[in-house]
Amino acid sequence: MDIKKILIGVAVLLFVMLGSVGASMFAVNYMLEKQEEDEIAAAEAEEAEESGELVDERPPVYVPFEPFVVNFMQGQSLRYLQLTVEFMTRDELTVEEINQRSPEIRNSLILLLSNHNYEQLSTREGKENVRAEIYAEVNALLDSEEGIESVYLTGFVMQ
Repeated sequence: MDIKKILIGVAVLLFVMLGSVGASMFAVNYMLEKQEEDEIAAAEAEEAEESGELVDERPPVYVPFEPFVVNFMQGQSLRYLQLTVEFMTRDELTVEEINQRSPEIRNSLILLLSNHNYEQLSTREGKENVRAEIYAEVNALLDSEEGIESVYLTGFVMQ
């Protein structure tokens, strides 16, 4: 009977030792993975900081503009473009400034877009160029340091 108790005790002891080794290996593996993820995140943040790209964690704010119509010539015929845009920024001061200077921005966009023709505006590349031009035009008008980060064409109808 003593041998049975000793064998059971040894088996329980082995079971506990294997369980603790397995749990230790799991914990060490988890900690190593977490450390690796942290190092990667730190390296990416450092790289972004060195390249001048700061990661902005503020949520984006989208400023919609009411649709507006621009006319332009195509040959001898008059064409129309109805455009809806939204500006994206993370700065509340920029949002306020966009809303305050809305007439000035609309005027600049109408003048900018009326210089294009149907062929330019009908391609994806043309639309991307228009987005870039709108981005530059609006940021040039704004006094805020941050300005807008992006322009989205949310409605685009040509006739």
